[in-house]
Amino acid sequence: MDTKARHPFKWFGLLTPLSVALTISLSTGTLRASPIDDERQPEPTDPSAYYDEPEDRAGALNAILTMPEANEDSFDLPDGVKGSRDTERLENVLPPAAQTSFNYPTNGKPSPLFGAQPFTQQLLLFEEFGPEKLDPTTPAAPLPFPAAAIGPLPAQDPNSAARSAPPGPALDTFLRQPGLTPFPSQYANEVDRNPWQAQIEYFLNRHIGSAAEGRPPGKGWSHQRWNEFYPQNAYKTVQTGARINGGLRDARQMHGYAMGEFGPGGLYHNVAGVPATDGTAKGVDPRFHPAMPVQNHNSVWTFDGTLPPKLLMVRYGQPLLMRHYNGLPIDPSANMGFGLHTISTHEHNGHAPAESDGYANAFFFPGQYYDYRWPIQLAGYDSINTDAHDPRAAFPCSPGETLWTNDMSPARKTCENGTIKIRGDWRETMSTHWFHDHMLDFTAQNVYKGNAAMMNYYSALDRGNESVNDGVNLRFPSGSALPWGNRDYDVNLVFADKAWDANGQLWFNPFNTDGFLGDQVLVNWQWKPSLDVRARSYRFRMLNGSVSRYFKLALVREIKGTSGEFQGPKGSGVSYARVPFHMIANDGNIMEHSVPFDGTMDLDADGDKQNHNAILPTQGIAERFDIIVNFAKNGIKPGDKLFFVNLLVHDDGKGPKEPVSLADALSENYKAVIKQTSKGPMWDKGDPAVGKVLQLNVKPYTGQDLAMDPAAYEPAKPGKLKAW
Repeated sequence: MDTKARHPFKWFGLLTPLSVALTISLSTGTLRASPIDDERQPEPTDPSAYYDEPEDRAGALNAILTMPEANEDSFDLPDGVKGSRDTERLENVLPPAAQTSFNYPTNGKPSPLFGAQPFTQQLLLFEEFGPEKLDPTTPAAPLPFPAAAIGPLPAQDPNSAARSAPPGPALDTFLRQPGLTPFPSQYANEVDRNPWQAQIEYFLNRHIGSAAEGRPPGKGWSHQRWNEFYPQNAYKTVQTGARINGGLRDARQMHGYAMGEFGPGGLYHNVAGVPATDGTAKGVDPRFHPAMPVQNHNSVWTFDGTLPPKLLMVRYGQPLLMRHYNGLPIDPSANMGFGLHTISTHEHNGHAPAESDGYANAFFFPGQYYDYRWPIQLAGYDSINTDAHDPRAAFPCSPGETLWTNDMSPARKTCENGTIKIRGDWRETMSTHWFHDHMLDFTAQNVYKGNAAMMNYYSALDRGNESVNDGVNLRFPSGSALPWGNRDYDVNLVFADKAWDANGQLWFNPFNTDGFLGDQVLVNWQWKPSLDVRARSYRFRMLNGSVSRYFKLALVREIKGTSGEFQGPKGSGVSYARVPFHMIANDGNIMEHSVPFDGTMDLDADGDKQNHNAILPTQGIAERFDIIVNFAKNGIKPGDKLFFVNLLVHDDGKGPKEPVSLADALSENYKAVIKQTSKGPMWDKGDPAVGKVLQLNVKPYTGQDLAMDPAAYEPAKPGKLKAW
């Protein structure tokens, strides 16, 4: 295959993160932060004490082979029986004997559409977690984490609490309580007991000694530099089975469904495009399309158990704590045949200490919680800009807001002109992250099942307010109703291939370890949705949330008639034109330049300027691309339809093949079709994930677009600036 397509950033000499390429003069002193924490190693008697590497390395490695599997307790069954990987695969609807040799989905059968038509549902935009101030004076919450209970399908199991989830209303009531109870501590909470202990003991038929917190004990697992990076904001969430959204987080959306495009009359005031979701997420149910079945609680496991998918918005300089509860089934086989009920959460690309980084073997069990403390500091905190003098390293804020900073004069500082200066290297500013499950041996299955959320970092450079023109803020498309964090024209998108069984329930093949391919592409957990956009500039934060599939996405505009560069299917009466855009960030890093994907530059130095004209590079698993698209340029007008189109072909989960040409994808000269065989229906003539995956509908815009023009920041050209 084309290695340039597979690993584009080995070739894109121009796509250089800020942290590498800029040569701005900065203070590089090595002033250490105030030593306000005990950073000595654990004592030998500490359960987390460190040990020297064994002298007999070969013997130590051989000894590992005789040890039990590190995650063996995750499979525990009643009466002392130790389960295995077969336990969690037990209920898979397609065991090996029933599987096919088909490629799409991997050894499975085509996903039925139940009569759903493409681009007939509104895209769900991400729902904010909405952290709150962590205040030790908040009264203790009276209600404990509700246990799994018998209840009606599809949100619960009607016969067995061990195979069920907590009741949805009880979960919402619990999560609505202010503050965190018990209050977070530097060391793991070994005092309080797992509130599900009685239910777990009933299932296992034996006593357990399960603490409330799943973080391991000892100083080695305590939160490093706890006092220095004491969490100033916090929130709690539950990983649990799919259920209807009860409107839990409506009041925690920064826009409050009252401002900008999220306010009354705005494009995004209605969450799901039906009257019941006007200004609320209440009533959004977990299904891939309104014509498809609701997902069972053991098919999909999401944050809060609900859709829309979740978004965490953080700001540099403000440490945050996420209390992550495990509300998954006690019975490890209650999973529709894939996914494991023990979890560990990894903040992908984040500068997080080890105890909060989702170490694969630091998993926690149903009923427990794990406190992840993320410092959210700029890299270089201990060595660069230690006196916090540089305005490019700053915390974006609202008038009157305060932030404790450990600079030359450690104290709580007050917001001035929209920022508070902080320590660290502004060239290391990141933007778009995500966090996801990291469970030992089960990361792919658990992520596929729903354990993933996106995370936007805000900073002096990237405020999320396009109206602030202070010489530092880059004014990326966003909006201006809020001091920071506007999402009117800043859209998170997660693309992921999925498959479902004959009953419409999410399906995964855990028996094939060469990588799983789904036969359908979902965007924000929806099958072929559409999104209304204004005739102005937008930022799209695009995540590949697949577990094996790579994407290569293009953007085109549909034209009535045959005047476009690319012809549509025969007899369709439409053609297509490329829609150029600029990339501004990759894998969370804001780039030195905005890179044009408009055919003016040979971005991979292969002599062809057109292979990246309106076509993104290959997007690997977990990779993020941030792009700016202007829906008021390049011949685009209100009423137009645009499409994101996937061009990259897979034959299996081992890696992609060559991309299909844009002409063949749009004309449907390349189009997978279902044919009937002696083994049932199968996909034929190609990869069904190739083609249109998201429609954009352009609407009039009467406001003023205050966002920066990315063309002014392209790589050095005559008359162009060299960098931001």
